[in-house]
Amino acid sequence: MAQIVESARAEESRQRAAQEAAAQQAAAQQAQRQAAAQAQAAHTQPAQVAAAPPAAVPPAPAPAQPPSAFIPVVGAGGQASVDACQGPVRFTPVTVSISIAEHDLCGGWNRMSWIQPGTKVTVQGYGTFTASARMVVPKGAGEGVLGGFAGGYPPIFLQTCIPGTSQMLLIALR
Repeated sequence: MAQIVESARAEESRQRAAQEAAAQQAAAQQAQRQAAAQAQAAHTQPAQVAAAPPAAVPPAPAPAQPPSAFIPVVGAGGQASVDACQGPVRFTPVTVSISIAEHDLCGGWNRMSWIQPGTKVTVQGYGTFTASARMVVPKGAGEGVLGGFAGGYPPIFLQTCIPGTSQMLLIALR
């Protein structure tokens, strides 16, 4: 009887060993399948990874562009046209250059005061120019002051009054 019990235990032990070996083999096969799937995924993804820039590298900044402004010319005329507060007008009393004028209180100061030399300025109906100089003159100054403006009469200039003063800002465009 002792031999039968020992024989049964031995058989049971072999069966457990066989089950453990089968389980280990199944786990090894599963691990191989996962490794193969990862290798396949890595093989098919390099084009996608290469196309996207690394998250840690910021994109190159765009080249710096000079600031730009647009001046919408609404008409032409003398002081009455400027006083109508419709927007910038070609101020026809000035004959040595093209003067685009707007009262400060009508929006001229907000539209023009920030324009500095180097700013690209498109003047509706006249083209695109580069601001070359700024000049402050007394209100009512004659057009002769423009003769010394940045090397002579500019082909076109902007003018607006400086709020709270008796002066005007002139911006030469070339």
